[in-house]
Amino acid sequence: MRWRWKRLIPAAAAFGLDATTKTWASHALRDRGIVWLWRPWLSLRLLFNTGAMLGAGADHARAITVFSVVAVVALVVLVLRTEQGAAGLTLMLGGAAGNLASRLSRGAVTDFVHQIPARPSDTPGFSRGQDRVFPPLSEHIICGTI
Repeated sequence: MRWRWKRLIPAAAAFGLDATTKTWASHALRDRGIVWLWRPWLSLRLLFNTGAMLGAGADHARAITVFSVVAVVALVVLVLRTEQGAAGLTLMLGGAAGNLASRLSRGAVTDFVHQIPARPSDTPGFSRGQDRVFPPLSEHIICGTI
């Protein structure tokens, strides 16, 4: 059982990187507007998201925070109990824990990667010109799910 705690090391590393990038963005991008990295598709833009992914459910921030706590606890248990396939769960845990810490410390997730899909077909459910802003390490949640 003791060696299973080592499975949490990648999640802890992802959590630390997530906290570092969000802290950097909060200071470096404050009052800067949009900073273009690859015009017209990718930029940095500081936003604070009280909702779930892409701002969904922003009116239910407290429920989303409670759900996040439950999800992080469940992911820790699953990572420690799972014999195989813990890599995906570990990625999900790192991203979820980072977003939860952001919610608990700032009241919202710090989003700052601003992407505009090139074509509507690039992102189902998005129309041309509809953009999205997200924290980069939230991609761990998506990759871990896949």
